[in-house]
Amino acid sequence: MAINLIVEARTRSPTTQTRMCNDIDNCQSITIAAMAAATARYCVDRYRPIHVRTDPSAIYNCHGLTFASRRTCISDDKSISQILREDDYVPVQQSDVLPGDIVIYYERGYPEHSGIILTIDQKMHIPVLVCSKWGYLFEAVHHLTLGPFPIEDIRYYRVTR
Repeated sequence: MAINLIVEARTRSPTTQTRMCNDIDNCQSITIAAMAAATARYCVDRYRPIHVRTDPSAIYNCHGLTFASRRTCISDDKSISQILREDDYVPVQQSDVLPGDIVIYYERGYPEHSGIILTIDQKMHIPVLVCSKWGYLFEAVHHLTLGPFPIEDIRYYRVTR
């Protein structure tokens, strides 16, 4: 279940590039619809326990948090593949994941959601807590499999340099 909100038409597209200096499609929405607060309350109640870190913002989305330092929304599937390739990310097996690695939740082969791994269960060698941005809503610290995104195809990546 993806979270979609009505976003006002005022947008801008800051220059965002990979390490190879190739442009990434992106945009920032300046304001979000009033319904964001109600949707945020619904998500907090439905997906307990989560820790909400920020207020709703349309400036960046989950991929903007993960790959663009919270500066913009990156929504194009091709851009995510381009970033992984041109920024030297490599796949990591779940048993080898470390805090700071990234997680991408795929649906039918497309990157639907992403976040940053915060903690690992040392005994089981599996990721536990993630920080991610829930659409135009808030940033949340949540369990790896707790949220409004698909969990059937979860992949992990690490930047190599």
